[in-house]
Amino acid sequence: HLELVENCRDLSSTGTLFSEINFTSTAGGSRLLRRAILKPLAIKEEIAKRLNLVELLVENKDLRELLQERLRELPDLERIATRIELKAVTPAELGSVRDGLKAALKIKERLTDMPCKNPPQMLIDISEGLSIPQECLNLLSSSLVDTPPYSLSDGSIFREGYNAELDRLRKIGREGKGWFASYETAERNRTGIASLKVKYNSVFGYFIEVSKANLAKVPQDYIRKQTMANAERFFTRELKEREDEVLGAESRRIDLEKDLFTQLKESILPFASSLRSIGNRLSLLDLTVSLAECSCRKGWVKPRITDSNTLNIKNGYHPVIASSMGSEFVPNSLVMTPDDGIISVLTGPNMGGKSTFLRQNALIVILAQMGSYVPAESAEIGIVDKIFTRIGASDNLLEGESTFMVEMKEVAHILAKATPRSFLLIDELGRGTATEDGLAIAQSVIEWIAEHLSCRTLFATHFHDLTELETSYPFVSNLSVGCLDRDGQIIFTHKVNKTPADRSYGVEVAKLAGLPQEIISRAEELIASYCELKRPHGIVQNNSRQLSFFRSDFQAPRIPADYTELKLLKEKIQKVDPMNMTPLEAISFLAKLRDNLL
Repeated sequence: HLELVENCRDLSSTGTLFSEINFTSTAGGSRLLRRAILKPLAIKEEIAKRLNLVELLVENKDLRELLQERLRELPDLERIATRIELKAVTPAELGSVRDGLKAALKIKERLTDMPCKNPPQMLIDISEGLSIPQECLNLLSSSLVDTPPYSLSDGSIFREGYNAELDRLRKIGREGKGWFASYETAERNRTGIASLKVKYNSVFGYFIEVSKANLAKVPQDYIRKQTMANAERFFTRELKEREDEVLGAESRRIDLEKDLFTQLKESILPFASSLRSIGNRLSLLDLTVSLAECSCRKGWVKPRITDSNTLNIKNGYHPVIASSMGSEFVPNSLVMTPDDGIISVLTGPNMGGKSTFLRQNALIVILAQMGSYVPAESAEIGIVDKIFTRIGASDNLLEGESTFMVEMKEVAHILAKATPRSFLLIDELGRGTATEDGLAIAQSVIEWIAEHLSCRTLFATHFHDLTELETSYPFVSNLSVGCLDRDGQIIFTHKVNKTPADRSYGVEVAKLAGLPQEIISRAEELIASYCELKRPHGIVQNNSRQLSFFRSDFQAPRIPADYTELKLLKEKIQKVDPMNMTPLEAISFLAKLRDNLL
């Protein structure tokens, strides 16, 4: 509902809070930002520690940019630490660990040399946590080449001087290649065949290739190896001996490098937990740098975090929508205190901005408790332990659940799990059933929240009768999104006012949507009839009435006789993973289904 890390359209991160505030430089920082959004902090002291570090980075642009530059040099130490433990790490990854530790040392030196007198506690904790394992760094620096290959089979992993036998085998290989070039030149001079070539392939090894035109010049010591259409291939005893020496050395070099790399992985294994810890600290630093960068670019403000049951947001705005709309977005304030009311009934026309107002205040709370600055002129945030949302309409046909049933289940979950420190966002509760039932349920829910929870709640509705609850409950107040009616032309101001709305302007919105004028005119006639008859609900010439959700004589539809069997069948299908089945397994599974059904 809030589109924190996935949007509702294609489940990607486009248009989400995560994409809007993600200025991280590392993979670990990006993952931590995602976790921080989904599970913000709920302890005042922890939030304050993070906010203080973000504030320092906001005020110190040079430090922020230097840290961003160093953080970009870091590999994903947390992920590589896991691969080290699994003994699946590659030479290139160990090379990136070496370079990452060097970058981490530079970061630690910069954090240690901070000129400020009282550095934030979180900065001190991060700096002290960057305990670089010097033995690990020295081992990787002395063993690996500057740019190790990704695959072990590519060779050239270790530096010269790391292993004497490896150096000797490499020398044989290098000198062997030079020897073959010299041998080709010598044979050309000896035989007088200018086109003579010494070649190599993986099937025949090294050989001398002579064209058909020069076969008469071939010496007696040449031994035929292969006949081709335009040439013949030969070898000599000298060439064969050298080939055996060079290829044998190459094979031994490959085997030795594999053994040495296995030993290196075993030597690095004890440092895996230390590398993971360093990765965690650097991810946290990256998170705070990202939050500071976001705050600077967008001009956000530092919130004040309290232990009270208060929300006081002045001219707040939706961080994602406002980013795309710019100055056209209308900011709004929200004040929730025991004196002003902590349950706000929000009324107003469709498209007026009620849902946006609900969402933006939830996002501001989440940002504040992440330790971030917030999109507002000022903000006082009393700690929230949970945020619950009941926004939008959906059904679950597979489970036989209507839109209204899904809505009721979600509200039941909210009321069961919410606490006095929770923040509830409920949008248009009760619209999926008869108007009388919907209104009754909506009012009962508000009364229950007021009497049993007394938690901060934004309740958007088109049931204008609910605005009268303000006179019955001191915790309940009214808000409305504004609009102007200019000779039947509705203009949305998107401004939230501290008064109830007079009506919902549904017909005007239908007109904006392009419904035929005949339908609009008929709707206006019916509204007038309702007002004259004092029948705000139902229709004029239809005595039928939708079944009430609470009627005692209501009979549920009969359950099919094979309901249990169908449900078991559905569970079996859900457990199957077709992507991991062989064709034979799939055919067998379908055959069993057919037998069960027939």
